[in-house]
Amino acid sequence: MAEYIAGFCIYCGASKASGYAKNLRTEHIVPLALNGDIELKEATCESCEKITGKVEQLALRGHYRGLRTQPGWKHRNKSEQPSQLPVFVPNPDGGPELRRMIPLAEYPHVHFFFDLPTPGLLLGVQRGWEYGPKHRWMRIQATEVNPPVTSEKLSTFATPSLDLHCFCRMLAKIGHAYATAKVGRQFFSPLLPPLILGDTTDCYRFVGGFPQVEELPAADTPFQISLGRETAFGKEYLVAKIRIFASLPGSRFYRTVIGEISKDTEFGLDEQSRSELVTSGRDSSSDK
Repeated sequence: MAEYIAGFCIYCGASKASGYAKNLRTEHIVPLALNGDIELKEATCESCEKITGKVEQLALRGHYRGLRTQPGWKHRNKSEQPSQLPVFVPNPDGGPELRRMIPLAEYPHVHFFFDLPTPGLLLGVQRGWEYGPKHRWMRIQATEVNPPVTSEKLSTFATPSLDLHCFCRMLAKIGHAYATAKVGRQFFSPLLPPLILGDTTDCYRFVGGFPQVEELPAADTPFQISLGRETAFGKEYLVAKIRIFASLPGSRFYRTVIGEISKDTEFGLDEQSRSELVTSGRDSSSDK
């Protein structure tokens, strides 16, 4: 496991100098629920830790909960892992959908990943402009399932919802924390803390994807992340390229615009340095 030390809260700025040394917590850059194995120590205060922890739960406990039950994946507390997960089925009486609990052995692992547009900031989208997906809550409706999903012979069901705003905030947190650990805050002006801590009005300006390409094959590691530079409208930005669920075919790369790089700032993101920044479930710089 790779470890780095910040010495201040990377979200709100609380630091040792302001008396927070004993209260700063370790940040798992990629959540443990996604098999994250990079730690940034003394990197989050208790208040910000509660916010980012709740965001990760909302992003991963719904639609993606089934995918995280794969054998060998890490869990913070195995004793709290459920033996069943929910799906939703039509109500024969015409009322609200009915919740059905399905044993993990029978649970339908829906491999569905959302395409996001290019981060709006790179396209000149201004704060407050309408941009990105119109709906915050997403889920999959499966019909005419053959064979039926469970012993209950369910031939149609809906997955739990995905909070897309929380999903983007989680990606922002991963990119921001990773850049702080690998590059250092002194080399860029951060853009993401307001989004990470609660501002969802501008999430698609800073978090997005890539133009649709052919489906990516499965990688041999649970996640991939790298850093690079992108220039837009005369400004240079530090950008993270992130792929969670990389071990599943079809999972997407996303990108987060982490911060603006000053024109006179130089730090190693040439091809050699960039290759060292690529993480595939294991941080290569720890192999020394």
